[in-house]
Amino acid sequence: MRGHPMRKKKLLAVVACLVAAGAATAYWFLPTAPKAPDPQTQPKEETVKFLASKEFSKLPEKEREEYFSKLVEARRNDQSDSPGLWSEMRKLPEAERETLQANIRPLFEARMTKEAEEYFALPDEKKMEHLDKIIDRMQERFAQHQERVEQQGGNQQGGGRPDGQRRGPSAQRVKQRIETTSPHNQALMAEFRKDLHDRMKERGIEPPHRR
Repeated sequence: MRGHPMRKKKLLAVVACLVAAGAATAYWFLPTAPKAPDPQTQPKEETVKFLASKEFSKLPEKEREEYFSKLVEARRNDQSDSPGLWSEMRKLPEAERETLQANIRPLFEARMTKEAEEYFALPDEKKMEHLDKIIDRMQERFAQHQERVEQQGGNQQGGGRPDGQRRGPSAQRVKQRIETTSPHNQALMAEFRKDLHDRMKERGIEPPHRR
């Protein structure tokens, strides 16, 4: 015996309601993917803590890249007299600094590789101008840093080196960097740094170096 058409319609309506109710329950009670804050409005100390957090490492790769790009842009446009991100990073416990560096190292290297690729794609007559823009930006940031140091009486919080040199990466970190960077990118970055440092010397500027 065939079922009554009206009963079938009611049964289908009940099933549809159950499915919709289940979807709504999942939406409200299942965990959602974390969202990155806006680094352009975020206080620097919160930015540093976020970069050193598990929440940042759990973000999708695209969101991590977008956050880091916005952070770099915000840092370039920062005209305030407050300490920079590096000063805030040095306040972190060593374990958190290691996590932060592990989180941002791939993003930083990817950005530097892209900048090197853009440089080598330029015509020869445009390359020097491009290098000069990078150097001018570096000099501007350095001048801002020095001004903050002078305003603070020459003392920086966080245990800076007395000789003014930045401490280099550990042997383990260098080994990891080599193992996770392709030979092509290593060669590309080495050539880019060489051209950049050569241009700095031509302008009478001492290239940055680490001990």
